[in-house]
Amino acid sequence: MQDTSSKWSLAVGNWYGVPVRIHGSWFFVAVAAFYFSWLLQQQKRDTIVDWLAVAVLGVLFVSVLLHELAHLWAARRVDGVADEMVLTPIGGITKLRMSTDTNGEVLVALAGPIMNMIIGWGCCLPLLWYDGSENLLGLLKLFSPEALRSGTPWQIVAKLGLWVNHWLMIMNLIPTLPFDGGQIVKSLAELPRMRAYVQSPQQFVGRLGQMVALGLLILAICLMLTPETRGDRFVPTWLACSILASVIFISSRSATTMRDASDGIDELDQPFGYDFSQGYTSLERTSR
Repeated sequence: MQDTSSKWSLAVGNWYGVPVRIHGSWFFVAVAAFYFSWLLQQQKRDTIVDWLAVAVLGVLFVSVLLHELAHLWAARRVDGVADEMVLTPIGGITKLRMSTDTNGEVLVALAGPIMNMIIGWGCCLPLLWYDGSENLLGLLKLFSPEALRSGTPWQIVAKLGLWVNHWLMIMNLIPTLPFDGGQIVKSLAELPRMRAYVQSPQQFVGRLGQMVALGLLILAICLMLTPETRGDRFVPTWLACSILASVIFISSRSATTMRDASDGIDELDQPFGYDFSQGYTSLERTSR
C-alpha cells in the first residue's frame, strides 16, 4: 500500500512499534505563534514574549502527544492495533484497527480528552491554586487568557498547560469529525438499537458535522457584524469560528460522500493527505 500520509507529514521514527509522523500544519502554527509574539513584543516591549511562543508550542506538542498516547493505551487495553500516529496541532490522527466492540471504540475515543482533562484540571490547576495564583478562571478564555504571561517561568508553563489542555479537551469533544466526539457519535450510532433510526452512521455524523459547520458560520457572521473588544487578541473570534467551520465542513463532506471505508479512496486526494472520515477500521474487515 502506498504511504498516503507522507505528502503532508514528516516521519520521526517508530515509538513502541508505532510509526509516528509530524503533520505539516505545525509549521503554520509555529509561524503564527512567533508572529503574534512579535506583535506583543512591539506593544509590550516584554522580553518574555519570544520565550512564551516557544513555551506555547512546547506545551501544545506535549499535550497532543500525551493525548494520542492515551488513545494508544486505551486501544491496547481493548485489543486494538495502531498502524500509524500523525501528530497535528488539534490532536493526533491515529489509524487504529479495532474489534467491532462499540464500547471499546467509545473508550478509546474518550481517552484523549480525559488525558487533557487530567493534565489541565488534575495537575496544572491544583498546582496554580496551591501556589496562590489568582483569577484562574480567566485563563480559560480562548483568545484572551488573563494573566497568562505573569509569574515565574514554571507558573507560566502551568498556566499554559491549563489553557491548552482545557481547550484541547473542549475541542475534541465536539460531536463531529475530525474530532474524537465525532468518533464517539459514530460508534454510538452503530449500536443495534440505533440502527432502526440511523441507516448509515457514517453519513449521520457527516450531516451532523455540516449542521455544526453551518451554525459556526452563522455565528462568525454575527460576530463579524458586532463590535468586539480586542485587547490582546490578534485573531478575531469570527475568523477563528470561520476556520473551525471550514475544517469541520471539509471533514464532514468527506464522510457523507464516502460509501464505505473499504472502497479504496485515495487519501492523497483528501484534505491534508488524510481521510478524516475513516475513524477506526475493523480488525475483522482488515483480516479478510
